[in-house]
Amino acid sequence: MEEAGQAGRLNESKEKISMQMENRREFIFRFGVIAPLLVAGCGVRGTAQTSVLKLLKANAVSEQLEWNGAKDVPDTVSWRSVLPQSPGAERMIISGTVFESDRKTVAPEVLIYFYHTDAEGYYGRNGEPRHGRFRGWLLTGKDGRYEIETIRPAAYPSRRAAAHIHMTVTTLKEKEHWIDEIQFEGDPLISESYRRKTEGRGRFNPIVKLLKGTDGIWRGAVDIAL
Repeated sequence: MEEAGQAGRLNESKEKISMQMENRREFIFRFGVIAPLLVAGCGVRGTAQTSVLKLLKANAVSEQLEWNGAKDVPDTVSWRSVLPQSPGAERMIISGTVFESDRKTVAPEVLIYFYHTDAEGYYGRNGEPRHGRFRGWLLTGKDGRYEIETIRPAAYPSRRAAAHIHMTVTTLKEKEHWIDEIQFEGDPLISESYRRKTEGRGRFNPIVKLLKGTDGIWRGAVDIAL
């Protein structure tokens, strides 16, 4: 009886080892088939974006002016940009959709360059780029979406203008150009002339109402019409 029991346990052990080996062979086979496809897929997407960025850079303003920045776009760009934290600053997320001029058709492959002041109202200082650390690039996908996670900027120390985010857009058809800056509803420095100008253009309102979440992050939505 004992010998029969040992034989049974030995058979069970052999079956387990056999199943493990079979599962391992199946995993290796599937990985060997799928992995090259995944790598190839990433390569296709990367190549496509590289081609698009090359065309967009051709429409960037090449001169070193005060406002432009599309020419400095990195090799890889996402529809979302996350900028670093800064001591004493509050986090903020601005998101929206880029549309064609009809404000209905979403606009893919639009390059957005943005920049804003730090928590004390300054741009580049202490050897930083002229627009400072708080700048970035976004490339809209098929849905036209974009999202910026950054700090909430401060007004200039002179208090001559409301806190804002500067943005330029570059498309495959149009050269880089400056669009209305994003300002924040409730800022006492928002001028009536700016409010009237943006209301009278028939585009989306660039003055955003921010709401603070339970996580302490300010959020607002701003759509853009080309």
